[in-house]
Amino acid sequence: MLVTDIKLQVKNSNRVSIYLDGRYSFSLTVDQLASFNFKKGDDLSLEEVEAYKDESSYGKLKAAALDYLLLRTRSKKEFRDYLFRKTLPTYDKKGKKIIRYTDAQAKRVYEYFLNTKYLDDEFFAKTWVENRNLKKGVSKKKLYQELRQKGIEDHVIEQALGASGRDDLGELKKVLTKKAERYKGDDNKLIRYLASLGFNYEDIKKAIEEFKANN
Repeated sequence: MLVTDIKLQVKNSNRVSIYLDGRYSFSLTVDQLASFNFKKGDDLSLEEVEAYKDESSYGKLKAAALDYLLLRTRSKKEFRDYLFRKTLPTYDKKGKKIIRYTDAQAKRVYEYFLNTKYLDDEFFAKTWVENRNLKKGVSKKKLYQELRQKGIEDHVIEQALGASGRDDLGELKKVLTKKAERYKGDDNKLIRYLASLGFNYEDIKKAIEEFKANN
């Protein structure tokens, strides 16, 4: 297959469109093109074209994954789940199955980012504990559950919670400051509400007593 043209894309100056035998075939990043070292006028085998198309898809997935990671800190599980969704087939208007990305491409992207600053479960847990409901208050039990759902290992969660300085009595005071008026005159309902947030009964009773004494 003859490379008849290589054009820089208008909407993405980091990608080039590759034309084979006069028709668009695939696109590559500028860096990919430089590493593959083919040019206009070269004759590519079918195997080479398929390999370049695979690299094209891999490059697109890696770029999309980077955008996803830059939005906010992600856990490794969140990132794996994101990549898995990218491998799920879609269907065109005629019902034809379209495979966007392969499992192998998703694995390559995961491995590429695995040892970078973008994937660090310890940092993720630390950040989550530090920033989660700072003003509204949240129980350590709920934080634990949330981090477990994010795929964080128990010892990492315990380390993050221990280093945070958060304690449930302090968090209860935040919740009571915002919610006590709503449940005024109905301690039982207030206790049930606080228990649903993951706080234990003894801490709830103590926090309510201290709140009433100071308000």
